[in-house]
Amino acid sequence: MTLGAPGRIMPPAGKAIEFAQRAEQDGFDAIWWPCHLMGWVPDSVWTEDWTELARYQPNPHEYFDPLMMMGAAGAATGRIKVGVCVTDTIRRHPAMLAQAMLTADHLSGGRAILGLGSGERMNVQPYGMEWHKPVGRLEEAIRVMRLLWSTDKPVDFDGEFFQLRDAVLGLSPFEGRTGLDDYVNRGFVPYRGGDGDFTFSASASLEYAINDCAVALMAGRMGRQADYRYLLRRAKRYRSSIDRRARFARARRTDGSWKRPFDPDSRSGFKEMSAWQYTWLAPQDVTGLAATLGGRSAMLAKLDRFFDYARVSANPGIVKTAWRGNARYNPRNEGDLQAAYLYDYLGQPAKTQDMVRAAMSLYTTAPNGLPGGDDLGTMSGWYVLSALGLYPAMGGDDHYAITTPLFDHVTIGGRIAIDAPGASSGLTHIAAAKLGGAALDTSAVAHGDLLRAGHLTFVLSAAPTAWATGSANVPRSACAANPSTADVRLRVSQLRHRRVRVTVSNAGDAPATGLRVRMGGRTLAFGTLAAGRSATRRWRVGGTRAEATWHGPGGTGGALRTFATSS
Repeated sequence: MTLGAPGRIMPPAGKAIEFAQRAEQDGFDAIWWPCHLMGWVPDSVWTEDWTELARYQPNPHEYFDPLMMMGAAGAATGRIKVGVCVTDTIRRHPAMLAQAMLTADHLSGGRAILGLGSGERMNVQPYGMEWHKPVGRLEEAIRVMRLLWSTDKPVDFDGEFFQLRDAVLGLSPFEGRTGLDDYVNRGFVPYRGGDGDFTFSASASLEYAINDCAVALMAGRMGRQADYRYLLRRAKRYRSSIDRRARFARARRTDGSWKRPFDPDSRSGFKEMSAWQYTWLAPQDVTGLAATLGGRSAMLAKLDRFFDYARVSANPGIVKTAWRGNARYNPRNEGDLQAAYLYDYLGQPAKTQDMVRAAMSLYTTAPNGLPGGDDLGTMSGWYVLSALGLYPAMGGDDHYAITTPLFDHVTIGGRIAIDAPGASSGLTHIAAAKLGGAALDTSAVAHGDLLRAGHLTFVLSAAPTAWATGSANVPRSACAANPSTADVRLRVSQLRHRRVRVTVSNAGDAPATGLRVRMGGRTLAFGTLAAGRSATRRWRVGGTRAEATWHGPGGTGGALRTFATSS
């Protein structure tokens, strides 16, 4: 198998081929496509050019997946190697943006990426299409992420970094996360009436913490230590949504109490999935997640129950019935796709190998061969990466969790070869591994190491082995570190006669210096606020939004910021 080689993925469609050929003539090897370009297509503009592709969608006039179209175009030309969708979702999920860009850049061999649009308009002229949804400065973000992951040389892109950082700090005009004010200042998104993320507050809190980790990793690569330390610590805020007594993720009320009644099988407070299925959504800090769930042994036992591990590992053919209901792993949706790979980070990689291979059995080559809606390529992407034996467990991190490849031999872009003799004959467990001839004794590998070595080889076994199970061989999660940092939180309360009460507190373990709060054109100086301390001021001022600026440990430069709206 050669990833990216020409082949008939599906019957090609005329317009997709035309687009790919024109892009090829302009020298592009990777294409970014607006995912909802063909969403809700009226019959009046539906043409025969899309018919063959639409046949592969359950509801073609309601939703259209351009990744499938790009697959057809790539097959037709044999030159367009990567098709990546981008939507306004990237404003809410920097981790998705980082991972999509990282993947596209790597698979295209670091060559040109066609960035679609900038400002408040995506415009893919001269290719004859436009998309008018506001997405922010995407063109610059693409350039930044390309540079960030494709060079070891210092790159000056502070301005663009602040755009991504400000999106998770709540300062970006393109920010779409409705619960961010509370998340910044309470440590979680509260459950309350209304729309947006408050309805799905428990899952939103977990997702926000993943975003924090992705931007922290970017800050670390840039040498922005203050941002890195603060966001790295903020990536642990998923813990505020884990009830240590119940040992499940749960929604919390504004006052911090847990939402009641609670049923771990229920989806109340979660987006599309249950507490059972969302509790595992902390790939940035698996060791910390284990601690909140009662320790490594307790988490392993809970994870085994979630996967029905004993029965499924003994008979993988039962997964269609065993993985049903809200208390089991759901391979049909995105909320828990990473769960099987958590075993890698708990010292039991053989269980990752068992559960990933069982999940892969749900995929077929039929037109309806995905276990669930592809959702912009998520399900098919999970399968392809798992088939290679390399899975990016944390978006924006440059490490892959390892599982048993599906193929005896794979080449990727002519730069990486993966050999696993016996994989296609049914050997499903790893007994040993080598990276460029040197022993690989851990169940994760850095992308840079993989590129430099160029060759990853596995010795496989029919039964589970002790490979990568030693305590020294367990991989470390991307954002497991806990450096000291200040953590300034801000609360503004409206009083009478245009007076407000402003309370600042430092929930970190290091002092915040140069602390100032600005609101309604006026500024209050608080000086230095020690760890664990708070201060309150009242003053007459107009406006409903306050912004605090401060410095934390780790370096000089732009001040960190906190915002709050008055209550």
